[in-house]
Amino acid sequence: MKPFLLTFDVEEFDYLHHYHEKPLNADLYGVSHEGTKRILDLLSKYDIRATFFVTAKFALQYPSFIKAISKKHEIGLHGYSHDHHYESMDEKLVLKYLQEGKKILEKITQKKITGFRAPRMGMTNYSILKKVGLHYDSSLHPTYIPGYYNHFTEPRNCFTSEGIQVVPVSVTPLVRLPLAWLWFRNLPLLYSKLCIRWSFYGTGFINTYFHPWEFVSLQKYRLPWYFKRNTGDKVLKKLDKLIHWGKKKGYTFMSMGDFLQRR
Repeated sequence: MKPFLLTFDVEEFDYLHHYHEKPLNADLYGVSHEGTKRILDLLSKYDIRATFFVTAKFALQYPSFIKAISKKHEIGLHGYSHDHHYESMDEKLVLKYLQEGKKILEKITQKKITGFRAPRMGMTNYSILKKVGLHYDSSLHPTYIPGYYNHFTEPRNCFTSEGIQVVPVSVTPLVRLPLAWLWFRNLPLLYSKLCIRWSFYGTGFINTYFHPWEFVSLQKYRLPWYFKRNTGDKVLKKLDKLIHWGKKKGYTFMSMGDFLQRR
């Protein structure tokens, strides 16, 4: 089996705060809502399960929508709010926010929430995640992203720390090339295919991540070119091609929870 984990960070489109003084809720939440619907249609086409890491704030805006997603796919916690920086926040406050966020998602979905991904791939104290009652974390992107983080020397493979199973986002060996999000959208599909094949060796799985707001055209917003380029239909068609290719190459698409249960 060649596990391929498609994951989506369902969140407020808070990047608008950096470029727009007072973005409307229709933009903060509506863009991700629309993008998520398009993703669900694509996953349904191929009858595959994925993992959606959802912020509590987004879930409170669309509770029935999140509950509907949970009937087919896995829901994980993406923090209480996407503008939270848990890596620099007081630990007692982190615990409070994550407990409340998990409680909200569990009330909406009527299912136990076991997975976590921090906003912006921020690192989180694993002991806190354990106290919250979470089982796994997928916040580690083991590469160097200038201006964001430097996790270049962190493990590429799954490991356990303080009782939490850690599932890193996939990058290539040696030079640690990233293959999802901006890189998938802005670079040729061949780049992602080569990186996926290279990344699989030594780990035995692929873990990619995307944002639903990428699947809606962002051309009308004042954002950097690399945020807007190839958004909407272009990235949707590209992901369609990637899934089709992955199935032909023998990859098995599954949720992160299913992957960990089979290990």
